[in-house]
Amino acid sequence: NTTQVQALTNIQLAKMASAQLAAFTGAQMGAMTSDQINALSTSQLGALSGSQISSISTQALGDVATQSVKALSARQIQALTTDQIIALIGDQMSALSTSQVSNLTVQQIGAIETRDLVVMDTSQIGAMSATQVASMKTGQLNALTTSQLQSLTVGDIAKLSSSQVNALDTSQIASLLTSQVAALSNQNVAAMGSAQIAALDVSIAKLG
Repeated sequence: NTTQVQALTNIQLAKMASAQLAAFTGAQMGAMTSDQINALSTSQLGALSGSQISSISTQALGDVATQSVKALSARQIQALTTDQIIALIGDQMSALSTSQVSNLTVQQIGAIETRDLVVMDTSQIGAMSATQVASMKTGQLNALTTSQLQSLTVGDIAKLSSSQVNALDTSQIASLLTSQVAALSNQNVAAMGSAQIAALDVSIAKLG
């Protein structure tokens, strides 16, 4: 039961076979503390199913060490609920590999808090697919730093909606790279505000 799971010491957990951990119920996983999860080896973590991962409490997950987060497979990453994504802190988000980031679902991308998004490095942002970038909320796009914005591919830029482009502030518009400006659709340019158009002119002037 859950009480017995909570009573397990880190040493006892470290000695458990992967098959034993794989037999834990969702309730038992939800009862585990961050210290207990941190005590699991990479192979033990890898044995956990997606449903077990999604059963970890948000409180425990938010306190899990970055090395444990980095050990999660693509399958396990995709199993995280949006509440769990919200529970992750900046250090955990910035510890994700580019492979892990590229496997986030569009729902998970939309759940990333802006304070966590801004600490992700350019390789992580650049690893996002055009579909993932297109799923970002306007507030998330507006929070991107210059270097993060410039790490977006032309394919990413081309898939942005008019509302997403409108969410970019003038400094972001002015920082766009040559290839990114060229990738803006006519519809997106037409939907820009006057201040954005002026900033776009500045961006184009810099390119020239």
